[in-house]
Amino acid sequence: MKSLNFRLTALLAFTVLSYGFISAQKTAGEYLDVIGKEFNQIQTETWQYTSSVAHGKSARKVEKNRKDVIFATTAAIRKINSMKPFENNSELRDSAIAFLRINHAVLSEDYAKLMDLEEISEQSYDNM
Repeated sequence: MKSLNFRLTALLAFTVLSYGFISAQKTAGEYLDVIGKEFNQIQTETWQYTSSVAHGKSARKVEKNRKDVIFATTAAIRKINSMKPFENNSELRDSAIAFLRINHAVLSEDYAKLMDLEEISEQSYDNM
């Protein structure tokens, strides 16, 4: 009886461990799908932001949409960074993260510079 319990336990443990290993290795399509979903979320947020800027929405609404894009980008970086390399090759994951970090920097830093330039131009116009 003890031998049977040991064998069943060993079989169960092997099954669980092998399932965990197999499920960790996704197919190429599933791997790309995870990254694609993150990029689609960012695209949706970016479109809303672009639309609010183009249609002259209030500054508060534009700023809220910009922060939403930054938040979506940060969340995507975290999620993609937590992914394991596909077949021991992390180039796709690392490239996606690099792109998202550049996108994040543009939204965070360059927008602030534009706002400063706009304020300076308004002040110089007022001084004239």
